[in-house]
Amino acid sequence: MNFLNKKTIAGLAAVILTAVSLPFFLSETASSATNNGTASLSVSSGTGATNVSISLGGSASCPGDSNAGYRWQTFMIPAAADIDSTLTFNSSGPIAVSGQFRQPLFDTNGTPIVNKLTDIAVAPSTAGGISGIPAFNFNVFSPGDIPNGAYKIGVACTLGAASSTQLQSYWSRVITVTNDNTNTDPAKVDWVLGSVPSAPSITTVTPGDTQLTVAFAAVTGDPAVTSYSVSATPQGGGSAVTVSGSSSPLTLTGLTNGTTYNIVVTATNNVGTSSTSQQSTGVPAAPAPTTTTVPPPPTTVAPPQTPAPQTPAPQTPVTTASPVVSPAPAG
Repeated sequence: MNFLNKKTIAGLAAVILTAVSLPFFLSETASSATNNGTASLSVSSGTGATNVSISLGGSASCPGDSNAGYRWQTFMIPAAADIDSTLTFNSSGPIAVSGQFRQPLFDTNGTPIVNKLTDIAVAPSTAGGISGIPAFNFNVFSPGDIPNGAYKIGVACTLGAASSTQLQSYWSRVITVTNDNTNTDPAKVDWVLGSVPSAPSITTVTPGDTQLTVAFAAVTGDPAVTSYSVSATPQGGGSAVTVSGSSSPLTLTGLTNGTTYNIVVTATNNVGTSSTSQQSTGVPAAPAPTTTTVPPPPTTVAPPQTPAPQTPAPQTPVTTASPVVSPAPAG
């Protein structure tokens, strides 16, 4: 028996085992799938024709092997979709959700990468390795098939048919796709790793003399945020005033005191710029004039007057005249 026949028989046996075990899988208690982390791509950007290899890091594996009914799948779904609660698979790949683009990845020959067997575990009931993930591209799609936007792409481990417990674990990475009719690839798209940041949130607006200081909550991004921009537009009409910087707060200057401004904030990374924050308002104002109160002069209390010493007036001696005695008459 050659190697190919052995592999084919092993695959058929695994399919039969899955069918026999299916009622058991569906009766399992629902549980959250394990997020095994970020998948790595061999390039950081490309067109629809760019061949991309995906790596899961380390010795990636499913919780069990294919003899126990495990399979590994690939997926491409909107970045806003919740993998744990919405991602299920059938023989064609991710099961469609109304209004959403959901597809498997396709290898460079246009074959969907679905229902792949794991490596056979060394011991029963142990992990089944994931190996031989082929390179993929987007050549199978026609122009407009992939709407503009951010997508999660990755690899998932499944057990049994579609159910609330089918998804066991997964690896994912976000890319952003943009339609580009100037491309020569069949899909006419460009893509880049990561996505634009989420919108910041304004926390406070502090008025000053011809200025407004705007504080906002920082946001995370993949790739990291490189700058923030704050814009203020007069409510009565006029040109917006904008200031950029790397962190909160940022101060808008050159504004008109007494004018109400509408204020928004955006965040930017290497992929693009976020949507605007919620709108806040602010009114620049000159500080109120400061009134200086001059205290009255202190009351001066005159010191008590010491009477000047009195110099007694010189006394003029009084001369008492001696009485004049008249001589007695002669007799």
